[in-house]
Amino acid sequence: MIRILYILVGTIFLLNSAIAQENCNFKIEGIISDATERLAYANVVINNEQNELVKGDISNQNGEFVIDNLCEGTYRINISYVGLETLDTLIQLKQNLYLSTTLKVNSLSEILISEKKVETGTLEAITLKDIDLSSSSAGTNLAGAIADVPGVTFLKTSTSSSKPVIHGLHGSRILILNNGVRQEGQQWNNNYAPEIDPFLATNITVIQGASSVRYGADAIGGVVIVEAPKLRKTTGIDGNILLAGRSNNRQGTVSGMLEGKLKWDKLPISWRVQGTANRGGDARTANYYLENTGLADYSFSYALGYEAKKWGTEIFYSLFNSKIGVYKGSHTHNLTDIINIFEGLQPPDTTEFSYEILRPRETATHELFKFKTYFAPNINNKISLTYARQFNRHEDFDINHGFQQLAENSAPNMRLKLTVHSLNVDYEYTKNNWKIFSGISGLTKRNTFNGLSIIPRYKSQSTGAYILTEWRPNNRLFFDLGFRYDFENRNVELTEIDSIANATYSNFSFSIGNSYRLNDFLKIQANIGTAFRPSSVNELYSAGVNHGEGSYESGTPTLNSERVINASTSINFNNQKNLVSRFSLFYKYFPNYIYLTPLSQSILTIRGFFPSYKYVETEATFRGFDYSIQYKLPKNITTEAQISVVRAWNEKANEPLILIPPDQYSFGIGYEVPKGDFAGSSLEFTIQRQAQQTLFPDSTHLVLPPPAFNLFNIQGIIQWRIPTKKNKKLPIQIGLSIENLFNKRYRIYMNRMRYFADEPGRNISLKLKIPFTAR
Repeated sequence: MIRILYILVGTIFLLNSAIAQENCNFKIEGIISDATERLAYANVVINNEQNELVKGDISNQNGEFVIDNLCEGTYRINISYVGLETLDTLIQLKQNLYLSTTLKVNSLSEILISEKKVETGTLEAITLKDIDLSSSSAGTNLAGAIADVPGVTFLKTSTSSSKPVIHGLHGSRILILNNGVRQEGQQWNNNYAPEIDPFLATNITVIQGASSVRYGADAIGGVVIVEAPKLRKTTGIDGNILLAGRSNNRQGTVSGMLEGKLKWDKLPISWRVQGTANRGGDARTANYYLENTGLADYSFSYALGYEAKKWGTEIFYSLFNSKIGVYKGSHTHNLTDIINIFEGLQPPDTTEFSYEILRPRETATHELFKFKTYFAPNINNKISLTYARQFNRHEDFDINHGFQQLAENSAPNMRLKLTVHSLNVDYEYTKNNWKIFSGISGLTKRNTFNGLSIIPRYKSQSTGAYILTEWRPNNRLFFDLGFRYDFENRNVELTEIDSIANATYSNFSFSIGNSYRLNDFLKIQANIGTAFRPSSVNELYSAGVNHGEGSYESGTPTLNSERVINASTSINFNNQKNLVSRFSLFYKYFPNYIYLTPLSQSILTIRGFFPSYKYVETEATFRGFDYSIQYKLPKNITTEAQISVVRAWNEKANEPLILIPPDQYSFGIGYEVPKGDFAGSSLEFTIQRQAQQTLFPDSTHLVLPPPAFNLFNIQGIIQWRIPTKKNKKLPIQIGLSIENLFNKRYRIYMNRMRYFADEPGRNISLKLKIPFTAR
């Protein structure tokens, strides 16, 4: 099958490359900035020689804009931003143009026209900018927002909780940066999703491959960088309001953001406040409701910033609170219940729809405070300091204790508290074609609990130092080389034997990469490196029921640290007219890969019968590829296809590894309005296919992996630009999507809840985003 796919996509690639192009497929794109920062919501208007409107766009949060499907000829381009000088000039379009525009106050604007973009590095990095409002998954959680990236899927443990999986790796191997700070929580538990409000994020970057050199230990499988919008650079106030609804669980969402900059020149402070509230009830499969699967969460954040000519400082605070119901059918009272559920009979607990979130349930609170300051004496040097404090609390409310149901107002069975302090000092040097990044970091953790706990109390202190160099000898070549050293000291309280286990972990990491552009259309990237991850506390000392996943988990105290040798390469093709294609290969070798494997017998506890799992280690290899192709047809119609394949092998046992994503395919076709007040509006139809996972160890599966399935989705977005009094057009967005259009009954292999119930059925989402300004 894989060989056939190679032949198929290769044939498509060659045929599409040979297709003759029309003369109306030229593109103008670029970046708009002021003297210090890129500008969001700048207006870009393209007129013909008669000064008649042809097309327009508004820059995103990174100051980027794209206007495509332009014919050869002469155009007048107008770029404006309130408070800055407007650019108005004629251009002769004979090829794709890349514009780097700097708008100034009370002076002429500067514009630099280039044919090609600057290279971006040797690791595969995919950035989702201005996350599509119409996406059925965007805005639900972090994992859902990035699930459309090739090579990325998610590990689910409930209808509302999921974690990102990159090339088969997940959990503590995926580092999440939340506004420049390592997100610290109870990552050891697959049921605990990252406590991040996706409505605050405007850009999410996924780095595929080990990135420990720059970001530290735990970035062994990849990095997800979540970025909030930059603080405002000009005086005034604006913001937006977002309303959303989902039919499946009758969920409603309200989110709002307000930002501005003070007019007082002596104290040019920028500020932003943002908040989101979610409420949803029981999810519904194709045939029945899932009892007690509701959710309720709210979040709040604020940011303050001050920027002078050579230095600046910023304060950021966020609070995230959530309450999630745990499906009652995952808690069994006896062996007969487990057998009946595993044999695929109707789940024992079905009910009518309800917003109630009863036991069993989980609550989470996450606080993040960040202080950052920087000093840049000149354009070649910059030093920054970042301090952050995080507090994370998780509470688990079980339903049973000694075969007796607990009262709803009873105290939680388990309360985990994690406090983290971190300090980073980074230095950046730029000179001609060289860049040098270096820095040191320190981090302390203290984890405690009340009541029952799967993991013991512990505290740790870690430090790290790194240096990374980048060299660009010309516009075609790019090299990087990096080294890092990390050290951790950890103290674990083993309460059962009344002792403290002390352990230290240290290791070097390195990476070397190269990017080469063969011509204007073809670029090759390659990277090889090593990374390590200390074995986590749960992998060493877990002992108890993880009620969120309906399982009993045991650790192994003799596990070693995990290390990987990672190699990847990619070929990127872009004919700058209508064809974009990317093919990437990866290989990872783990001398001691740590994973959770099922045991043959279930465990009987006073809380019921539960499937039993244990952490073990083995020699393992991961290999696979991702392929994506996008082709623009006439009449503004675009087709896109993706394939992701992962093969993971237990070298010691000579068998496949458990819980590896099956092959995934997708195909989409869409239309986008090219110009006018509704420019950017679109309609897209997609088909997603997940194959059955046929590669698994026979002796370690409670039930066979579910069969393959196809999901059909429709999503559309209407973007309406409304003129304002100050020559600015505000884009109102209305998004409508239908996922699982035909209400397919299916189960996902990467969802532990597949043992107990089906996935949710058809879901209709409606979202409305309204910006406003008060300049």
